Amino acid sequence: MKSDLMTLFGDQLRWFARLNRKQRLCVLYFCLSFGILLSVVFDHPLPELLVVLNFGASARLIKRHVPLSDLEDLQGIVGYNAQRYLEHPIVPG
Repeated sequence: MKSDLMTLFGDQLRWFARLNRKQRLCVLYFCLSFGILLSVVFDHPLPELLVVLNFGASARLIKRHVPLSDLEDLQGIVGYNAQRYLEHPIVPG
């Protein structure tokens, strides 16, 4: 299972490992904010507005502090790795 995940996400993990501490915190904050945005259901619009504003702040931070050009180069590699994995899946034995 670990080797399967490394096959699919190894390049992103190497990209994440190259980031400094501040950049890693920005990426984790963005991921957490995005997860909260997707999972929130409120009856009152004020908490929803706060969650959306929080997500906007996290997107602004990630755009300002994290180099995304390296990640865009990796998108083609990830698609290739995922296609290769689907063609030849690793079956535990």
